[in-house]
Amino acid sequence: MSNLVSWNPFEEFDNFFRVGKPLASASQRQWAPVVDISETKDGYVIHAELPAVKKEDIKLRIEKGLLVLEGERRHEKKEESEQFHRVERSYGGFQRTFALPDGVDESHLDAEYKDGVLTIKIKKTEPQVSKLINIKS
Repeated sequence: MSNLVSWNPFEEFDNFFRVGKPLASASQRQWAPVVDISETKDGYVIHAELPAVKKEDIKLRIEKGLLVLEGERRHEKKEESEQFHRVERSYGGFQRTFALPDGVDESHLDAEYKDGVLTIKIKKTEPQVSKLINIKS
């Protein structure tokens, strides 16, 4: 008498590439967008990668000298006939906070969202000229 064994090629594929502990499910992982921050003579530029995030799900604010970027990447609707074998993309809310350096003009912040990348430009203020203060006796 022979025993029939069900073969799942995706399980073997997953086991072949798995190293160490199994990956956490997307609902168990937290994510935050990766950023590049650069400085120009006129200001600072932040590029934040936000793939699959809608513009209306992104909020940007300045609060007590901090630039706060927050939002949410929503999970796409799953079709009943679709069976996932691996979900590695993370979903849910995110937040990144950046301390603004001295010498920036918080009232001149521009943001543009295009092709999944949010570009934030923060202008520098004019350098403060030192002022001599007369000391009275």
